[in-house]
Amino acid sequence: MPTMSTALLNAFVCGEHGWLDHTSVHEAAHAVFAVDLEIPFTSVRLSSPEKLWESLQSGGDVLAGGVHLDGDARDHFPGRDEDALDFCVAGSRAEDKAHGHYISWGFTGDMEVWRRGTGRFDTPDPAVLMPMLSASVARVDARLPERWDAVLAVAEALRASAGAGNPDDPTDPGAMMLMFSEVQAILAA
Repeated sequence: MPTMSTALLNAFVCGEHGWLDHTSVHEAAHAVFAVDLEIPFTSVRLSSPEKLWESLQSGGDVLAGGVHLDGDARDHFPGRDEDALDFCVAGSRAEDKAHGHYISWGFTGDMEVWRRGTGRFDTPDPAVLMPMLSASVARVDARLPERWDAVLAVAEALRASAGAGNPDDPTDPGAMMLMFSEVQAILAA
């Protein structure tokens, strides 16, 4: 039976599919594309529903999940603008494939990671950004069907890891987490 926090998040995020289905598919796609694009990371994580709801209520920073890169994103993306954009777009495109829509704040946050990770500290000119974004969406959409089973397998394993905890946040013992090696093992199976 879902917790009160889960029920509230489902109603707030997506009453039809629920926050966990959206977030797990989103972060799983990032993880699969990171492995495929050889972008090193330590883990992929989802906040517990209790921690996420608490963050939303307090008005603090809200991070439903994420792929935790080794070090600073700028260390991985110099000269790899297309790879970085594909990695960042993969989450929302996977949500759209699974549910017919995506949660906009996930896309917004991912674009911020891309902007910072590629050293774009000013807001990109839409005339430059839109063709890059369109090309990235086309690449990701072309690649997703061949990687779809992998995305779903990682999403399922991530959901099943509830209670793994978050080593960076001891106040969230219910967090869900897979280490890089666990994602690699799923993809190798």
